[in-house]
Amino acid sequence: MPVSRSRFSTLFPPPEYLVMPAVGINISDHAIKMMELKDQGTYFTLGDYETILLDDGVVSSGKIIDTEKVIIGLKDLKARYGLNFIRGSIPEEEGYIFSISLSNVEDKDLQSAVEFRIPDNVPLAPSEAVFDYNVIRRQGKDVDITVTVLPKSVVEQHIEMYTKAGLTPLSLEIEAQTTARSVVPVSSEATIAIIDVGRTRTGISVVDRQIVRYTSTFAMGGDTLASVIEKGEGVSFSDAENLKRDQGIIPVRYSDTTNENMQKTLASFAGEVVRTIEFWNSQTQKSLVSSKKISSIILCGGNATAPGFREGLAGAISLPVTIGNVWHNAFPLDEYIPPIDFNHSLGYASAVGLALMG
Repeated sequence: MPVSRSRFSTLFPPPEYLVMPAVGINISDHAIKMMELKDQGTYFTLGDYETILLDDGVVSSGKIIDTEKVIIGLKDLKARYGLNFIRGSIPEEEGYIFSISLSNVEDKDLQSAVEFRIPDNVPLAPSEAVFDYNVIRRQGKDVDITVTVLPKSVVEQHIEMYTKAGLTPLSLEIEAQTTARSVVPVSSEATIAIIDVGRTRTGISVVDRQIVRYTSTFAMGGDTLASVIEKGEGVSFSDAENLKRDQGIIPVRYSDTTNENMQKTLASFAGEVVRTIEFWNSQTQKSLVSSKKISSIILCGGNATAPGFREGLAGAISLPVTIGNVWHNAFPLDEYIPPIDFNHSLGYASAVGLALMG
């Protein structure tokens, strides 16, 4: 399938692609996660969902290293669940996000105007890039825009991978935006930091009026916390994982050595988050593009609910921190209870956001 230098969130032209049922598929460093939502008219219900674990090194820091092993996992999903159309995500580490202000630009000229500004903001020539954009504010012919750019080679790799697995990708989106679609209420006008805690890395995205404006990633995650418990308590990594899940990082539950190292680790984690928040907030003072300071934080990812983690982070950051609800925009929990527990649902945030797109 050819890929043009145009909006990559839609690979098939509207309106046909909008009416095609599709599942969301998120590929991370350690797993392929699939989520299906079924439209019931007033809200969705949960359809099939699945996690296919990947060996270490198959995907590394968002880059797909061994496409054949990923294709095997995708073929498994297709065979078991009869999949055809999918919506996929691409990790933000593979792309670039920037904001610009344009003056005296008509709607029909927006795409070419954005394309012209790509070389000024990312290390890619327009011929090497696939881009998407969202309008943040328009006043007459003046417009503020946030642009997401991916290397054309990365987009083509993902399309080829899905196609070889017998799947048809209707859209590809940057992962941070799909996560925001699931955990940020559709009515929100706030500027929020989403912290997605994975096994070996954590992504931070700043979402302003439901649009991702900035992302960063650092190499700490749930495995980092488990390693502290493993070494301090003298247990296997598997047992440390269980302790992290059940006892979290609450000091009274561990030895003095573990507590000391856990607090240092939490401080390092919080420091990375604070740096991102301070960077964003400093940009709001000098940016020409309309933006606001971060007002709160949403935690998601499979490690977000470790006991004591949210509280420790909130104390270090001095902002309200809540655990995300990935069903925010799918269905009301007082009317429908999904057949998946809350903790596990947090690991499907991106896949849920992809399924919601249709």
